[in-house]
Amino acid sequence: MQLDDKMPIRPLTSLPADSDLCALRSSADFWDAYSTPLGDISLTPLAIAQHTFGKTPAWVNALLHLRDRLIALVGIRTVGAMTIDPSKPLAAYRVGDKLAIFNIFTLSDREIVLGINDTHLDVRVALIKPADAPGTYVTATVVKTHNWLGRLYMVPVARVHPIIVKAMMRKARL
Repeated sequence: MQLDDKMPIRPLTSLPADSDLCALRSSADFWDAYSTPLGDISLTPLAIAQHTFGKTPAWVNALLHLRDRLIALVGIRTVGAMTIDPSKPLAAYRVGDKLAIFNIFTLSDREIVLGINDTHLDVRVALIKPADAPGTYVTATVVKTHNWLGRLYMVPVARVHPIIVKAMMRKARL
């Protein structure tokens, strides 16, 4: 299937039932999920993630740079740019490895769960090939805040996050 910018990226009202994030959703302070057609259904979630993060728009990395400068003032850990090592083969990735700014928490043929644990919040991002929707993939995010700083941090992030996710999904059309 040939994909273009006119292909829809749809917000979802629930997480795919087979996602590992479902267990975290009930206690989440923020979550979102988006679905789009997958042009090459043979791709694994890891391949989708590597491709997507490898095509991160420059303005997203500029926002991450600004974020790092601002949060360093209040003692929150910086994350750097959303970059990957394009020479690292997919077969070399394991649970616990880094992919872009995230650690890999789970890795299977149907889902990769990435995340960051910090003092103010925990983030999980999943790229999922739902069993009940062949030919699509889902990007889902779940955030659990730990304190007032995490809740304050999420005020602007919750508004910008959907724009960033949709832009990354569009730019990385698979």
